[in-house]
Amino acid sequence: MFRSIQFLAAVISAISLSSCAYEAKVASTPAYDTVTSFGSKLPGRWQIVADAGALNAVVKPETELCSAHEYPLDFTQGFAGSVNSTLANLVEQSEPAEQSSPSKSARGIIVVRGESIEGHLKATPGMFAASISADVTIAASVAVDGHSGRLFGKTLEAHGSAQGPAGFACGNGSQILRTAAEKAQKSLSRKIGEEIANSERVRAAAGRT
Repeated sequence: MFRSIQFLAAVISAISLSSCAYEAKVASTPAYDTVTSFGSKLPGRWQIVADAGALNAVVKPETELCSAHEYPLDFTQGFAGSVNSTLANLVEQSEPAEQSSPSKSARGIIVVRGESIEGHLKATPGMFAASISADVTIAASVAVDGHSGRLFGKTLEAHGSAQGPAGFACGNGSQILRTAAEKAQKSLSRKIGEEIANSERVRAAAGRT
C-alpha cells in the first residue's frame, strides 16, 4: 500500500514538472459596440485585408511555478474574423481581399496587420490551489487606401487581462491566456473600427462616386 502511494506521488510529480505546450487558439471577437460621430455607415464597397502576422507567439510563464510549460498563442483565424466582422458592420458593403490595392469596383481597401504582442503569464501558489494571471498587449498597423492614395494610417494598441485557477499541471493557463488575448483583440477591433469610421478623410473619399 505504501509503495503504491509512493508510486502515485512520483507520477503526479513527474506530470507537473514535465514540459508541455498548451496551445491557445484565439476565437473571433468582433466589436459591435463601436461609437461613431456619424449616423450612417461608410458608403460603397470596401475591401479588407486582415493578417495576424506577428501576433502569433509563444508565451512562457514568468514564475518558477508552471515554468516547465509554454503557451503558444494562435491569432490566425480569430484576428481576421474579428477585424472583418467589426468593419463589415461599419461599411455598406465589404469583402475580404488579399491584394494591397483596391479593385475598380471598391471605394478603397483597409489593410490591418498584427505588428507586435507582449504576453505575460504568472502563476501564484495558494493555500488549496495555484492561480494564474495573464496580460496580453497587441498592436496592429492600419492603412486605408483609396484610388487616389493613402486616406488613413495609424498603429493602434490594446490590452486584455484574465485570471483563474491554474488547474492540473497548469493546464488552465491556455484558457486564461486565451481569454486575455480575446479581450485585447476585441478592444483593438473596436479602436480600429472607430478610428476608420470617424475619419473625415476616409468618409469624404467614401462619399465620392
